[in-house]
Amino acid sequence: MQATDGTSSDGDTFQGLNAQLRKERDPLSERLAAVVAVASAFEDLHRELLYRFDQIRAVGHRRPVPTTSIGLIDGSSGLEDLGDALKGALSAHGACLPHAVADAVHGFSLAIEPTVWAPDEGGLVEGLVRHHERVQAGKLDASRQPKRPWVELRGHDVVVAPRYALDERPEKPSASAFTHPYRIEQFAGMLREAEAWEAAS
Repeated sequence: MQATDGTSSDGDTFQGLNAQLRKERDPLSERLAAVVAVASAFEDLHRELLYRFDQIRAVGHRRPVPTTSIGLIDGSSGLEDLGDALKGALSAHGACLPHAVADAVHGFSLAIEPTVWAPDEGGLVEGLVRHHERVQAGKLDASRQPKRPWVELRGHDVVVAPRYALDERPEKPSASAFTHPYRIEQFAGMLREAEAWEAAS
């Protein structure tokens, strides 16, 4: 963490953090390095899946749209490689991971596997929407009812809820962008407030 702009929840920061942790050679650093490596692989896959899901949200909400007519920028390109990278990271680092992390990422990997290895673009669209429907059904709203999906399948058609439709296709995210915050920014801020930033840099 050499500078403030090097403390973001993104791939570049995690790559630098991982390299530094690998130099420490103590059990705690090795365990954290394993978490960082698996989180990076998870984020790479999740970013690309979310990018494609957001493209589906941009198809419009006035009528059902056949899954086979939804053209995704990048389609399934690269998803299999990212799925393999996540499996590889779990295999390489699983023994060092906290159980909660290993179980959560392994569960995600299994749940999204049919989508990542969909045989064609229509299968990818259906897989993404089905996964989203399952995730939403597992969440409860304020009245303790399962949350409604933003996008749903009706046969082989996609229907986007007006509230969650996007007016434009999303821009392609940066290759180092993360979809979740990892408290790196808060930790850096805490060090600065404690006047320990220079010692940690």
